[in-house]
Amino acid sequence: MQIPGKPAKYITALLTVSQLLITAAAHGEEQLCTSGKDCAQQGFTLYQEGKYTQAKSMLELSCRQNFGVGCFGLGFLYENGLGVMPEYSRAYGYFEKACELQFADGCYYVGLYHIEKKVFKADRSETEKAFKKACDLNHAESCAMTAELYLEKDDEASAKDYLKKACDLNAAESCTKLKKLKEGSLK
Repeated sequence: MQIPGKPAKYITALLTVSQLLITAAAHGEEQLCTSGKDCAQQGFTLYQEGKYTQAKSMLELSCRQNFGVGCFGLGFLYENGLGVMPEYSRAYGYFEKACELQFADGCYYVGLYHIEKKVFKADRSETEKAFKKACDLNHAESCAMTAELYLEKDDEASAKDYLKKACDLNAAESCTKLKKLKEGSLK
């Protein structure tokens, strides 16, 4: 579709806003969100008010706009059956997308799903990959979990590195564990 005198980016933006208006109207939303962040904020406000079905609609809009927090919120709704039937595989998919969009909590949950075998068999390499990515995004608990994986492999040097990062991110238990590891009193 081309409108004379208007660049293609203008047309794309206009179509996106139109889609948001139509989707929001179809779901009875009173306010239009103008960005992924705005949609997520509205979705979490609705969640706090206990309006889970409306929250889901706003978080879907947010996630479609590639805003990781919105995708994570959808995963949380599906994991806990809030406004939807609980569905771990769908929750995992949203956590995975949040992770791909650099949202650390999404990566953390991907790692947990592998450990807890909620969707499929435990996959140590996928668990480690998810926790490492979250740690790279400064998620303290993921750094600590990565350290635990290295301790299970008797790789104390790598474990110390991840415990130090977790400690630097104010994870007090990791500081204690790091100290014990350095003293040789951990085991």
